Amino acid sequence: MGMLSTAAYVLTMDMFGPIADNAGGIVEMSLQVDIAIPEVFIGGLLGSMLLFVFSAWACSAVGRTAQEVVVNEVRRQFVERPGIMEYQEKSDYGRCVAIVAAASLREMIKPGFFFRLLGHFTGQPLLGAKVVASMLMFATVAGILMALFLNTAGGAWDNAK
Repeated sequence: MGMLSTAAYVLTMDMFGPIADNAGGIVEMSLQVDIAIPEVFIGGLLGSMLLFVFSAWACSAVGRTAQEVVVNEVRRQFVERPGIMEYQEKSDYGRCVAIVAAASLREMIKPGFFFRLLGHFTGQPLLGAKVVASMLMFATVAGILMALFLNTAGGAWDNAK
């Protein structure tokens, strides 16, 4: 009885082996991106890592803008318009929006140039298009996971207040 219990497993593995071997042969003949090549795998890891770097730069840019620019503008409006606290005057919302828009564009110059040039500097010394393709694929997958995480965390933070 003990020998018969493993028969289904052995037969399944015997049937699956040629299927997996054929799939591997098709992949090799198609000249697609192969992450078993160390340079391609490193390019993929670089893409995943740089996604987190970009996210950190964006979050720090938001913090810097809020701390330095918006707080000073709100303080200036409170000094110039004392009726804001008693709801007798309205704040200059347009000025705050214009300041934040200009600061966000200014803060995104460094990450924008960095990631624009990243493809050239990644592909040239390594294997070229395959490395850049793996970098983009890994970054896309990691980006989807990060987006799900940040969306859930943001909802939790919003509901916690």
